[in-house]
Amino acid sequence: MKFCHAAADLRINLSLPVGGMHENMENFMKSPGEPEFFFSIDPTGNRVREAGKYLVGFSQGNYGDFGDLAERLSAYAKENKLKPRGPVYTMYLFDEVSTKESNQYLAQICVAV
Repeated sequence: MKFCHAAADLRINLSLPVGGMHENMENFMKSPGEPEFFFSIDPTGNRVREAGKYLVGFSQGNYGDFGDLAERLSAYAKENKLKPRGPVYTMYLFDEVSTKESNQYLAQICVAV
């Protein structure tokens, strides 16, 4: 609830889906469920994610409960000689607004490679 109360001060529009961001893959690996920054996925916002190729994974369940997704993304990148670069984005596609059951929340995690 602390985040919801602070959203207006952070200029986050809670009428749109919310995302989290880690500065890099190393920080994501340390604490995948604790983003360093939050943002609204506002199509009229002033920041656009850079075009390019992204390593993408999905997680279903409670906020921050990504299971072994971080390790699987890292292993896949290593096996396929992909080098993660830049921020790791987490977009909460299904949240408490779109589904009743928290175990049905859906997050998309992506990092440029």
